[in-house]
Amino acid sequence: MKSTKLIFISFLLLPLFFISCEETINNYDKSIIITDSLRWDNYDDLVKVVSDVPAGILTYSELEKIPRGTIMKLRVNREDFEVWEVYVVFDAVYRENNERLILCHTPSIFPIGSGDSGSPLLTTDGKVVGILCYGYSGNSNDFIARAVEDVLNIQNNNSSQSSNSALHDLVSPVFYVSGFNKQAAERYPSLNNLFKDFTIIKNEPINSSKQLYKTSNEITIPGSSISVSYITGDYITASAIGTLSFIKEELLFAFGHDFHPFTAAPTFLASTKSFIKSSNISFKMSEPTTQFIGSFVKNDFNGILINKFTTPQVADIQTNCSYKGKSVFSYNHKLSISPDIDFDKTLATDLSCYLIYLNALIPNNIQNKQLSANCNLEIITEKEIRKITFSVNGSGIDWAIYNYITSNVDLIIAENKIKSYSLSVELY
Repeated sequence: MKSTKLIFISFLLLPLFFISCEETINNYDKSIIITDSLRWDNYDDLVKVVSDVPAGILTYSELEKIPRGTIMKLRVNREDFEVWEVYVVFDAVYRENNERLILCHTPSIFPIGSGDSGSPLLTTDGKVVGILCYGYSGNSNDFIARAVEDVLNIQNNNSSQSSNSALHDLVSPVFYVSGFNKQAAERYPSLNNLFKDFTIIKNEPINSSKQLYKTSNEITIPGSSISVSYITGDYITASAIGTLSFIKEELLFAFGHDFHPFTAAPTFLASTKSFIKSSNISFKMSEPTTQFIGSFVKNDFNGILINKFTTPQVADIQTNCSYKGKSVFSYNHKLSISPDIDFDKTLATDLSCYLIYLNALIPNNIQNKQLSANCNLEIITEKEIRKITFSVNGSGIDWAIYNYITSNVDLIIAENKIKSYSLSVELY
């Protein structure tokens, strides 16, 4: 690290790049000593790069004996794959319904935001005491962590709580999607509802953004950014990025709050390029990599559970389309399946019809013309194989295909999962 410098907060210049009402904060000088007149008296470096895996914990009952104002450490990812520890101030413990919560605040110049949920809170001697889960609207410095024992108990829980307090806001993951056109997606309810409010939305498909999806051999430790995959493939990639909280043998604990239920969603290491501070929603600018770390196997009110050695459960989605005898596209995707097979079937249909509309109808300017379509659909599940041939016609042919499948194709629901979904469409 660079030699330590003493700079008072009133003279501190930060590298801020203003985009509309947002601020991009990067290149923190990790060796600066800062005096924050509002929060701090004396402390060492602002942040420290770490690479260890904390194993010890401090229980909630022990924490209740610690005085207000005690200095602690919060682990965050702010630069590529580096995990930083930043000093924070412990303020109070309190209980809300069945939750055991810990209130802290960061230095005024060091904001937290979306994607930081799951960040471990440690004592200065390296014991994990809590996992970041909540914050406050318009406030990027005060945060709430839940007791670490409650997060580690995910592996034993059989059910989850169903509601959050109105006193604070969930610190959500960073939702990332590429290959997503909002206007086209409005035609397909499941796809649109899932992705329309994502934090980072890129219109370009993954095949034109390969530089963002690097394979890395970086270490994964508590404080690392991780990415839970919804969809990966030739055109669309969608994931939720949060923070790894704790490692216990083959089990990884993350997020510090509940999420979308999956059967075994593939989870990857993620990389952070910068941090966007906003009066609305601050978030870390992160992107997934191809470094697999395990499968998201359990969703709980207190966080998510990832198993290093569980094989992901995904459905292979193939969509082929031709127009007047000429092939237009052939795309392959993998969809992380949920416990709801009907939802998965509808989402796969949304995805295929969205690709037809965006890549066949719009480029040929035939989205509103009277067309016919010959279709072949094959759905393979754990309990059945469905092969269906059908024809539809009309204007908005993609919507006619969508309506036919969602209205006429029923699958066995009980304890069943989609393995593959293949739709081939010939337009004329």
